[in-house]
Amino acid sequence: MTVKIQPNDRGVFPKECAECIRYESQKATAEIWILDLGDRWISTASYEHKTGSHAGMCSPLTDHPSDRFPNREAAIQAAANRLTRGQDSILSDRGSCVNAVQLKEAAAIIRWCQELTNPTQPSFDLDL
Repeated sequence: MTVKIQPNDRGVFPKECAECIRYESQKATAEIWILDLGDRWISTASYEHKTGSHAGMCSPLTDHPSDRFPNREAAIQAAANRLTRGQDSILSDRGSCVNAVQLKEAAAIIRWCQELTNPTQPSFDLDL
């Protein structure tokens, strides 16, 4: 008998039921959450920088049409794209609020996303 995971009354699935793929260093954390609902996959992403501005982003795990995917790989790709966009915004913000450590971690998270989604492709260091 398969137990169907149900969202709460706001449509949010418990992350405890999902698979978490995690990047972690002393200065930053990034997570991709994916959940197999049987006929589709859903995903979300979060990140936290422990230094500088752009402290983080977190999204709930929902079955919203924009968060639905036909397979695990597509769910991971979409969440990795979301993380990459967030890190790109940090890399493009050369103002006084972003420090060198945060720039380095943003580049590392982007490389991690590239490795997840293109494991056979070499990752390239971003010139900071």
